[in-house]
Amino acid sequence: MSVLGVDWYAAATHSPGVGRYGRELVRAWLRLEGDVPDVSLYEVGAGAPRLAAAAEALTGDDVVRRPRVHLRLRVPRRAADLAARAVGADGLLRGCTAFLRSDPTRPVVRRARTVFAIDSWPEGDAERERFAAVLRENDEFIVFAHAAADRLVDGFGVGRERVHVTCAGSDHWLRDATPVDEAPSPRTLLVLGAVSDRRAPVAVLEAFERLRVDRTLERMVVCGRAGDGVQEFESKLRFSSARSDVEWVRDVREQDLPARVRDAAVLVHVGAGEATAVTPLEAFAFGVPAVVSDLPEMREVLGDLAHHVPRTKPRRLGEAVADAVRAALDADTPATRAARRARAAESTWSACAAATAELVRSWK
Repeated sequence: MSVLGVDWYAAATHSPGVGRYGRELVRAWLRLEGDVPDVSLYEVGAGAPRLAAAAEALTGDDVVRRPRVHLRLRVPRRAADLAARAVGADGLLRGCTAFLRSDPTRPVVRRARTVFAIDSWPEGDAERERFAAVLRENDEFIVFAHAAADRLVDGFGVGRERVHVTCAGSDHWLRDATPVDEAPSPRTLLVLGAVSDRRAPVAVLEAFERLRVDRTLERMVVCGRAGDGVQEFESKLRFSSARSDVEWVRDVREQDLPARVRDAAVLVHVGAGEATAVTPLEAFAFGVPAVVSDLPEMREVLGDLAHHVPRTKPRRLGEAVADAVRAALDADTPATRAARRARAAESTWSACAAATAELVRSWK
């Protein structure tokens, strides 16, 4: 029988991004019915209590399948990697058909196919070198839009047979919050993700300053750690006329995010290198409008239900974002909120798990 091995460390220790992908994929996988491949969790690392806590999230009355856990090493991850070099992580798991990595180049896998999900594109020479290593070190790749598959094949020379498209699950926060038909007061601009240059945080702040002046919006909330754009953003914020109405949550608590997204008037998610529309889809799940970068992946998944902003000169980007936010809010009605929720409902974790399970089953 086919078996998917999953590196569970990131799933247990990282709330967003690759951690959520692994955690929610396995959670949905265990609830699939029918002829579903087994899943084996590769649990290693010093965060054993957190690993156990994350495993508890997989249980419940609606669980159909339980994971076959062959390895639980309560040792530092580096030591476990040394052990895996001898027989491979798949050997330690007593065999699997494919192994889903959260780190693109480890652990060592000897016989099983290595699988890695791509959610962003490299920028600059250094990133491209690291990305080339990702492509060399893995056998199969999962992407979340056909446009991303085309770019991986045409732009990076990956064989089409190695690239597989699934949807990106976006319904996880609906377990904890119920959508509303209009944004509550105060009307809030929400930004999710690290304060990094590729997400243009200064331009978004400039957009909020414009929107605050004409009372289109009243608050801005940034939920994300300090990234490489932090110095410029902090400098801009320190002298901003809108600084008293900007909240920056650096230590984001996962349990707070569902309500924050549901209660936002608009999500702004502009940046470079995005290979997935999962963040705006998370907003769409609540019916919340989204302003996003004009990228092929965004166009394909979100269509005209999102407002797309071309990356322009930095001095004009803030104005472009402000104009897009106004347009998004002007078009925000119960009907358009229902349409966004319907679009997000096409991208569930159940559908993602089912598509991934079909892939594993085909790899015998």
